[in-house]
Amino acid sequence: MRWRKLAATLAPEVDRLVLKIYPVTAGDGIPLFAGGFAPQQWKLVSHRVFDIGVILAQYERS
Repeated sequence: MRWRKLAATLAPEVDRLVLKIYPVTAGDGIPLFAGGFAPQQWKLVSHRVFDIGVILAQYERS
């Protein structure tokens, strides 16, 4: 998929992640970035937990 290659190319430019976490297990999933794996450090800057169990978390690069 071309968008995964683009995401991998732009990954070093990402300085903030916003994740919506749903309490559902739904199979293997799709990798966000194509190519090799390089661990990155992120710092949690805010989060919100909704009544239905969804979590909205914001991270910034450490």
